[in-house]
Amino acid sequence: MSQTLQHASRVQVGALQVAIAACTLAAAFIHLCMATSPNGDFRFWFLLNGLGYLGFLAVFFLPRFAPRHHTISFLLMGYALLTILLWFVFGQPDEIVGSVTTAIEPVLAVLALYEGLRVLRVRARDTA
Repeated sequence: MSQTLQHASRVQVGALQVAIAACTLAAAFIHLCMATSPNGDFRFWFLLNGLGYLGFLAVFFLPRFAPRHHTISFLLMGYALLTILLWFVFGQPDEIVGSVTTAIEPVLAVLALYEGLRVLRVRARDTA
């Protein structure tokens, strides 16, 4: 039983989690840089989006939230997809920075989906 509790209180860090962290940091960095642009109309929203990505990244790796790791992964996926959708609605598709960010975010969404499903499979296997 103690092994199960110990396993539930840790987040496994492997290549998948490093890739999620790299994509999340890249998206956060780009949004925070866009928030500092002098002529940006959406500076406040870029700031909130960048901080949101950093918040998700922190919660993703904090041991306190390990029992809900799959939920956090799915929420991170939804956040990335929402950001993509909002870029298509409000953004300017000819911007290179927006295009780069929108190339990173689907990768992040797929990785987060895979991580959430992986955690659910591991938990199902451990309880069986």
